[in-house]
Amino acid sequence: MRNFIILCALWQYSVAVKLHICYFNDGPGSKYENYDGQNHAAIVYYNKTLHSYNPWVVGSTTYDVQFRHVGSGYLEGGNGAAVPVVGDGDENKAIYNEEIQEEYLLRALEASETNEDCDVFITGSTSYRGKRFRDMMFNATLRRNTATRIGIAPLRKEIISVPVLAPTSSDFSLYNSTVYPNFYSTYPVNTNAISGILDNLYDTHGFRTVAFLYEDDTSVGGLYRRSFYAYLESNSSRNWTVLADATTPSGLFDGDTDDNKANDFYDKFVDDVYENAQRAEPHDPSPDVLVYAVDAIEGSPDVTLKHLHELSFGPKVILISSAIPSAQRAAIADTKLYRGLIINDAFTSTNDVSDAKPIAGFLGEKKALVQQYDETNIYRDEGLELNFLSGSTLIAVQNIQMATVRGNCDTTSNDFVECFRRGIYASCADIGAPNQTQCNALGSEHLDVETWFGSATFVNNQANREFVFSILSDNGAYEAIESTDVNPERPAGFPDRHDEVQSSTWRIIIGVLCSLAIIGCLVGLVCVNKTSEYLIIQSSAEMFLQIILGGGILLYASMLWLIVEISDTTCNGFVWFMYMGWSMCFTGLLVKTHRVDEVFKVARKAHLHDLALLKYMYTPIVVCFFLYLIFWTIFDGMSAIQEKAGHVTYLACNLNSTGMYVGYIMQGALLIWAVVLAFRVRNVPSTFNESALLSASVYNWVVIQTILWTLAHIMTHDKDTQLIMIFLFVYLPVTITLLLLMAPKAHAILQGEGNKVNSRPANSCAFRNTNQGPVASSKGCKSEKGRPDAAKNEYDADIRKLRGEVGRLIADNVKLGGALRVIQNPHVEQPNDVTGLVENDLESFRRLNAAQHGPHVAPEFTRSVLIE
Repeated sequence: MRNFIILCALWQYSVAVKLHICYFNDGPGSKYENYDGQNHAAIVYYNKTLHSYNPWVVGSTTYDVQFRHVGSGYLEGGNGAAVPVVGDGDENKAIYNEEIQEEYLLRALEASETNEDCDVFITGSTSYRGKRFRDMMFNATLRRNTATRIGIAPLRKEIISVPVLAPTSSDFSLYNSTVYPNFYSTYPVNTNAISGILDNLYDTHGFRTVAFLYEDDTSVGGLYRRSFYAYLESNSSRNWTVLADATTPSGLFDGDTDDNKANDFYDKFVDDVYENAQRAEPHDPSPDVLVYAVDAIEGSPDVTLKHLHELSFGPKVILISSAIPSAQRAAIADTKLYRGLIINDAFTSTNDVSDAKPIAGFLGEKKALVQQYDETNIYRDEGLELNFLSGSTLIAVQNIQMATVRGNCDTTSNDFVECFRRGIYASCADIGAPNQTQCNALGSEHLDVETWFGSATFVNNQANREFVFSILSDNGAYEAIESTDVNPERPAGFPDRHDEVQSSTWRIIIGVLCSLAIIGCLVGLVCVNKTSEYLIIQSSAEMFLQIILGGGILLYASMLWLIVEISDTTCNGFVWFMYMGWSMCFTGLLVKTHRVDEVFKVARKAHLHDLALLKYMYTPIVVCFFLYLIFWTIFDGMSAIQEKAGHVTYLACNLNSTGMYVGYIMQGALLIWAVVLAFRVRNVPSTFNESALLSASVYNWVVIQTILWTLAHIMTHDKDTQLIMIFLFVYLPVTITLLLLMAPKAHAILQGEGNKVNSRPANSCAFRNTNQGPVASSKGCKSEKGRPDAAKNEYDADIRKLRGEVGRLIADNVKLGGALRVIQNPHVEQPNDVTGLVENDLESFRRLNAAQHGPHVAPEFTRSVLIE
């Protein structure tokens, strides 16, 4: 680094040249009142201290620097100067009247031009105000239209060709040395706020993933986002993977804002980051860098960091890329979270960044400046300390001084504007005597000086230097660091959010149980087929028993998809097997219950045979589930999402998707239907207690799935909870149902009672009329308690009625059978007396039935004969 002390001694016959620097501020009470107060305090400090012992001298010329404050006259928030208007019918969304702002700014500039005493302008802070000031000085059309509108045309000048410096207007899109040759920024370009650190982390430490978070970026025209993507575009050789970029909604931290809104926003942001990190780097799913830009006026970085910490967000590096005021710095430190994060510190008040000494004479040494500013600041009681705002104003003054001295400019000549530009960009050889010594000290080829805030050099009219960075240490203090000093390891105070998979023990247990259950269902299918001649199997509808067992196989198999690695494919496989298995199994149970209800409810037993029920009831329901799964898979298939429990993340199937809820609704409708049917057939007499078992199966399914579904949605999950809850949801109801339906039959057959029937009803309530349905009211049963004779008499009467009805049905059945035999065997000689044949058949049937079951025809058995 060049170290040269600029000649400060005045020549005996020096000439004093006045240099007028005009700086603009808004009025009191404006949105930027604090900013303007900091700037004004810095100028006052300069006049009181540095002006006296830091003269600007070039040869025989001494610059008499004079500052003049110019009030713009408007307040962005209203108060009659800038009237807010309401747009889009939203009374809470005020759009500030930019036309009125432009009018006040033009009046102030025109008044300043009347005196012609501003050699250099300094704009107010922020890119927004820098742009308004730039346009009102250099945009001839805007100036002319505004002057006409407010009645001050013609203006003194078409444009104002005076050097303008914007202390904190970092928006790179504002500057163009060709279009706006006299508009400069002494604040480095935003892309430099991240380039030094990101380039080093990429090149040296192999970082590849980055996430961007902007706090209310819309209020600054998307500046932060544009800056970050400009950096990525200009560094395309470094292949960064952007995990997420999100902008907080305006007013997210307002007192009237629902906390859930902020929670939802950050929850989605963090989930997106980790899900994309998992895809980008499966071996290391933790994000490498978070670049976080804060609104320096209304931002709440401490609140944001608390949200992120609660979500166990733990990248290896967090960089706050926008300069933040001391109040926000203190608020971050007070959270005691994320010790080790890095902030963009355009001005640091503690340590020098490098050991190289800056040139003396230009604001002096930094430490001395800080101490002196603190001791002499007339606004100290108001908290206006030396920070990045006031420091940036002093930096702007310093750049004006260096460009003026280096260019050997004379403000009394018409060449001052071009001389100022030469002082920034021209070589000392082009500038010429008598300033070679001082010019070379400030950069021989162009302005290039090491100062206490970094290198002072310009590209495209904007300061081209790295930012100063500070790290939040464990003791809560901020310590200045070089961009190359960033530790690539995650600080100890950052959450270590990491990915885990479900317990291998649980997966093995579930796999074994489901495999055994599948084998059991296969054995059941074989056994049902082998024992189909038994009445206990026939009365239960062999075909539907086999369908229920087939559905059970699919349900058990659905769990096998979840015990392997969770992915979109395995989750879709699970829902297909689960819903198809459930529809096959439960619909078979529903159909059997429906037939029992219909048999004892209507006189004409239409569509109650197995094939008819399969065609008209069972198949349409199962097809509905099949079509639903097809449409769901095509338009919004099941996906695996990243869940979290504390610092642990894990992949799980998204059970809260729209498709799942449609399936829940379809299941719920069938469950409700089944409950109604089960309630209606609870008193139906059953030869093999089939109706009671059907009702118990339905209730079992409804109760278990309702309880488990509720628990699954209210319980706090960890990596194994979902797997266990799904297993219970699938496994328990189907297993209990199959045991209820199959175990009694297996026991009866093994005990040699597969053809033994019980003609007693399921409970003590008998039938009053076969055409009116079973006695469904428990009140009717209770009223007969204590009256055994009455109950017995009524029971006997009902049995007699049933016998008569059964006899008629048997006669019709035998007649139809005889007629069918004649039709099917026309080549066989038939007896002339068909009636006699029918009577013989009836008598044979009565004798066979009496020999097997006694003199009374079993109603359930007879019904089974007719149905089957």
